[in-house]
Amino acid sequence: MLEQAFCNRIAVVDRAADWKDAIRLSVEPLIADGLAEPRYLDGIYQNIAKNGDYIIIAPGLAIPHARPETGAKGTGFSMIKLNQPVQFSSGEEVGLLVALVAADADAHLDMLSELTDLFVDDSVMEHIHQAKTTKELQEILQ
Repeated sequence: MLEQAFCNRIAVVDRAADWKDAIRLSVEPLIADGLAEPRYLDGIYQNIAKNGDYIIIAPGLAIPHARPETGAKGTGFSMIKLNQPVQFSSGEEVGLLVALVAADADAHLDMLSELTDLFVDDSVMEHIHQAKTTKELQEILQ
């Protein structure tokens, strides 16, 4: 369904300490794979401080991302599914975070297009939200 490298950057985690920790967990695989510098995470936090919870795009779903100049080194995405959702400052609870990093605007749009195909499939999204282990989540997304 999605690129193989992405399937290696997904995980189910029981809980995160808070929304900042959830974002960190979602971005760490991108940093580990060399697609983003550690400062990319700070760029996301700064954007949220300035613009609010703009990364929440649907109930229970957030897409943490920042501008390329904040430390993007490549293009890719990772996913973290929390068994216990975290609450953002807006009061919304999020249990699924898909972190994006893009080297340029065109790559960003291409990734959003690919992800949109996934997000509009209610059956797939239901299975994702029900997954309790990383292996289950990987099987759904392959």
